Amino acid sequence: MFRGRSRQVPEGRFRQVSEAGPGKCPEAGSGRIVTSTIHLQSRRRKDGGVSGTRVGFIGGGGIAREHMKYLSEMEDVELVAVADISADALELCREMYGIPHCFTDYRELLDMDSIDAVTVGTPNSAHYEPTIDALR
Repeated sequence: MFRGRSRQVPEGRFRQVSEAGPGKCPEAGSGRIVTSTIHLQSRRRKDGGVSGTRVGFIGGGGIAREHMKYLSEMEDVELVAVADISADALELCREMYGIPHCFTDYRELLDMDSIDAVTVGTPNSAHYEPTIDALR
C-alpha cells in the first residue's frame, strides 16, 4: 500500500515504492520502480539465471550518493546511470562508483531501456516532477 500524500499518478513505466516499504501504485503501469528508498530483488532471466537490478539515479548530490553507497555494496545491483544538472556532481558519481551513463537532463536517463529502478535523490522540493515523469 502506498503511504503518504495521495496524488493522481499517470499510467506509466514505473511503480511507486513508498518509504514505508514496497507497494504498487495502482495508477502506474509497469514493473519499474521509482523511490527515494530502495527495496530491490533479483529477477529470473529467460535462460534461468538470476539477473540483478539496474538502477538509475535522478540527482547526484548528498542523498543520492548515500543511496549509491549502500546499493553499490549489494551483490545483485548494478549502478547504471545518473542525471544531475551539475557536471561536477556527475563527474564525482562517475569517479566514486564507476557509473557509465551520466546526463544533465534526467529525461535522457528515463529513456534508457536498461534501467529497472530509479531513485529520486533531488532536494525535497524537486521530487514531484521527475517522479511523475518516471511514472509515465
